[in-house]
Amino acid sequence: GIFRIAGVQDEIKALRNDWNNYTVTDFSKEKSPHNVSGLLKLFFREFPNPLLTFEVGPELLKAADISDEVAQIEALRKGLAKLPPANQEVCRELFPFLGMVTDNHEVN
Repeated sequence: GIFRIAGVQDEIKALRNDWNNYTVTDFSKEKSPHNVSGLLKLFFREFPNPLLTFEVGPELLKAADISDEVAQIEALRKGLAKLPPANQEVCRELFPFLGMVTDNHEVN
C-alpha cells in the first residue's frame, strides 16, 4: 500500500519545508505517492497527542466489538464527538480519504 512503502526522506523533508513555509504544493504532480504519504505520516507523528486521544481511544475500540452495525455507528459517533474540535475536523477530512484508499486497494 501507499502507506507501507517509505518515500525518499530528502524529498519528504523538502515537501515538509514547503508546507511549513505555506508554499502551495500540487501533490498530484509529486513524483512519488510514497513521498506524499510519508509527509502525511510525519504530520500525524508530530502531533503532541494522538488524533484519537488517550481518553477517547479505548471507547472507540470498544465500539469495534459491537455486532449491531447501527449501534456500532452510534457508539463511534458518540466517541468521536468527545474529541477536541480540531481533532474532529481532521477526522472529517481524513476518514473519507482513507475510505478512498481502501476502495482502491487493488491499485495502491
